[in-house]
Amino acid sequence: MIHPTAYVSPRVELGSGVTVGPFAVIEGPCRIGDDCHIDAHAVIHPYVRMGGNNRVHPHAVLGGLPQDLGFDPATETYLDIGDDNTFREGVTLSRATKPGEATRIGSGNYLMNNSHVGHDCVVGDGNIFASNVALGGHVRVGDRVFCGGGAVVHQFCRIGSMAILQGLAGINKDAIPFTMIGGRPGKHYRLNLVGLRRAGIEGAALKALSAAFRRLRNRQGLDGLPDTPELSYLRAWLAEESSRHGTFQCLHGFLRPVRGAKTKSSTNRPEKTMQALKCAVVGVGYLGKFHAQKYAALEGAELVAVVDSNPETARIVAERNGTRNLTDYRELLGRVDAVSI
Repeated sequence: MIHPTAYVSPRVELGSGVTVGPFAVIEGPCRIGDDCHIDAHAVIHPYVRMGGNNRVHPHAVLGGLPQDLGFDPATETYLDIGDDNTFREGVTLSRATKPGEATRIGSGNYLMNNSHVGHDCVVGDGNIFASNVALGGHVRVGDRVFCGGGAVVHQFCRIGSMAILQGLAGINKDAIPFTMIGGRPGKHYRLNLVGLRRAGIEGAALKALSAAFRRLRNRQGLDGLPDTPELSYLRAWLAEESSRHGTFQCLHGFLRPVRGAKTKSSTNRPEKTMQALKCAVVGVGYLGKFHAQKYAALEGAELVAVVDSNPETARIVAERNGTRNLTDYRELLGRVDAVSI
């Protein structure tokens, strides 16, 4: 259904079940997939190729000219959008800068009000951008990333899958997958445990990922670790040609540089590595399970085991935190540095 006050160019290809609200503008050539809903006052510019079941809220502007002073408006470039995306009020998406190229948005993304995706960006699937998130040109975002409100990403940076950016973060270098990043300039803190668990990454897979990040922190390779899907992705991501800004050095030595020039301090004195503090939790009831979760997330610590007289309780908490479960505390003797009881 097209509202009588809307303008839809005759050069637009509309799928079945498309609705267009009052005063919306859809310019051609353009393609809108089945069951899309274009709300009042939304604007879709030429060369947008949109999949099905997308929702474009009022005053969103899709496919605008790239904000590049050297761009010729006559150049035919594209904005490609997948399926099942939501673009809230005031969202702006720019098309690409090079002839025949496209800014690409995947499927299942939710962009909140006034978010901006610059020219030539590639955004994967299942991402959430909170209000006022801004991506500069040529940014690449993986899958299931959460960007907090007001986060800004510099052009040419990469954001790895399942990373979470703190609100108002200023990202000017690559953000490593599976991590929490915050501050200006952005710094890595630890693994994004909440996001990983929501994605079903627990038990042995989470333990392998934790081990990988401990090794990276100490500038060690990932050889010998299990070949889980997450580690395969991490290896490929780290091996990929870096963006112009390189991978972040992280706060407090977590994830020291894995590529790039040595710092001045590193050339003047021998490299030192810090061994993780081996910790355990005895009694994983109401409070103990939270202690286990904090130890598992704490950089500089390794959760060796959890102990409880109830074998099933110990098993559940251990699987959630990627560690061993025991029923006899005496098995910890000589194996740990610290115990929480």
